[in-house]
Amino acid sequence: MDIRLLQEVTRNIETALKEDEVFRDLTTLSCLEKPEQGIATLLLKEEATVAGLPFLPMIAYAVDPEVKVTLLKEEGSCVPVGSSLADLTGPLSSLLSME
Repeated sequence: MDIRLLQEVTRNIETALKEDEVFRDLTTLSCLEKPEQGIATLLLKEEATVAGLPFLPMIAYAVDPEVKVTLLKEEGSCVPVGSSLADLTGPLSSLLSME
């Protein structure tokens, strides 16, 4: 990826996370009493063509470097409803905040 594009994408991710107040997710903070690990799966609600999935690891890292992403589909592929696009593992509080 071109360095200028990478810098712009990174700035956009940081801006979006700040606007969404992902680091101040009161629901998550009030529900979890202790640090726990979790697993999340990104599922499709309708048939779609995969677009932008390669940015998911960058987003996850910006939220919490401990979140690991496994991409399950290829960019540009057509996938049916209910398909798993990615698995994420890491601190449950971070996974819930990303939701």
